Amino acid sequence: MNKKSIQKAIMPAVLLLCVLGPVAGVFGEEGITGDWEFKMTFGEREITAKVSFVQNADGTLSGTWTSRRGARELSDVKFEDGKVSFVRSFSRQDREFKMTYSGTVEGGTIKGTISSERGESPFEAVRIVGPEAVIGEWNMKLKMGERQFESKLVISKNADGSLSGQWLSDYGEHVVSDVKFENGKLTFNRKSKLGEREWESSFEGTVEGNQLKGAIKSERGEIEANGTKAGADIFGKWELTTTSERGTRTRILTINEDMTGTYQMRNRDVPVKDLKVEGNKLSFKVEMTFNERSFEIDFKAEIDGDTLKGESTTARGTREFTGKRVVAEPGE
Repeated sequence: MNKKSIQKAIMPAVLLLCVLGPVAGVFGEEGITGDWEFKMTFGEREITAKVSFVQNADGTLSGTWTSRRGARELSDVKFEDGKVSFVRSFSRQDREFKMTYSGTVEGGTIKGTISSERGESPFEAVRIVGPEAVIGEWNMKLKMGERQFESKLVISKNADGSLSGQWLSDYGEHVVSDVKFENGKLTFNRKSKLGEREWESSFEGTVEGNQLKGAIKSERGEIEANGTKAGADIFGKWELTTTSERGTRTRILTINEDMTGTYQMRNRDVPVKDLKVEGNKLSFKVEMTFNERSFEIDFKAEIDGDTLKGESTTARGTREFTGKRVVAEPGE
């Protein structure tokens, strides 16, 4: 089949994408995953903290509470029907305290109540949304009735802080412009060309953790266009274990939704470099300084569900390691 015949064969599908009427329910219920700024008032003191919610591979939720005192894992994290709850535990002067947070999510805010042995007090939280939430590669699915078309959307940050985008598809050529991300919403314009046909469209969508829910609009109608951030199955905490003649050592690798991460080594978190996820392959580098000497560790692994298997390489050689996802147990 020649090029002209191929274009003729796929043209009906492209035309259908352009003329499809409005789609209901494109923007679903607001999710909870991502970062939130919590504000609480105890007496005359106002306390702030960042809470990060992550969805685990088994569908459960885990969370981290970060304040000036450091980071601590939350327990009993639940989100259902627009209501979120979790338990924060901490120690003071050899005493254990538990505080239960329960609130209602409305758009980018949470309002609720803190319950403890000392009574109840209110709290409010707002979603923390920066450009990092949208930067990266998104696997897009354009839905038309029972039919579905797949594309890739790549959002990048320019040197001046502005955003740019690419739309990669088997159907034609597409130029993305006017990329903006404000208040959790991603918008951009798109010019498309297939053979002798050209058309313009716009996209508007909402980022909810590693999900992008939106629609493409043109003069002929609107189609549903949702995406999942590439590498979403790797986000969270991983326990990496190496075994050598010196024994077994375990380190914690944390991968954030903006594709940054840290590697816990010698009781401190070291930022990782060149973090990449391609298919089921993970790679990253860690640079360490010891006795005023710097060295680099190069990690490469294959992802298999909630486990990893790979090699770490330094100037001294290569070691094998295994990894497993860290999942917070209820009540832990």
